[in-house]
Amino acid sequence: VSIYALLDRDRITAAVKRVMRLFVPDERCRQITDYVLKTNNIFSTYIYCQLLDAAIVAVAATIVLSVLQVRYAIVLGFLIGFCNLIPYFGAIIGVVMTILLTLFTGGFFKCLWTGISLLVLQQIDANFIGPKIMGNMLKLRPLWIIFAVTVGGGLFGVLGMLLSVPVLVVLKMIIGDYLKTVENRRSIQQEEE
Repeated sequence: VSIYALLDRDRITAAVKRVMRLFVPDERCRQITDYVLKTNNIFSTYIYCQLLDAAIVAVAATIVLSVLQVRYAIVLGFLIGFCNLIPYFGAIIGVVMTILLTLFTGGFFKCLWTGISLLVLQQIDANFIGPKIMGNMLKLRPLWIIFAVTVGGGLFGVLGMLLSVPVLVVLKMIIGDYLKTVENRRSIQQEEE
């Protein structure tokens, strides 16, 4: 279904606009179209940020595992990066799989150092790198990103973790536009008086 929707995106968009024009005034129609485009850009940027963060984690994990001389460091590093696309649980799954493989192939102490190193790497990513990337690209403070993921996860589980940041950015955009509209109306009213 997604593939067909992407292939027919232009036709679907034109049909939705045509129907919308029947029921919605032109100015409101333009406003809705503008919000849909901005929201699409926000979600695209969010996905790009997630992929960039996963790539950074993959490279960093590969370097850490190589320094520790863990077998299959490159494969495991990229597995950790791929799993990092799933908020919180993915990072845990990737690290646990790596630790278990290291336990069987490298012994207890190598497994221990691998676990500690990957835990530190994941904490740095979750609290600094990921929020910094998202903050810069989505123009949102890292603290708000951590807050959004925490609240979204608490209220809606994994889906809330995945969607909380772009939803927060969309809400910020809508509230910002509303405040500008109210301020413009007030300044016009003051000029008329």
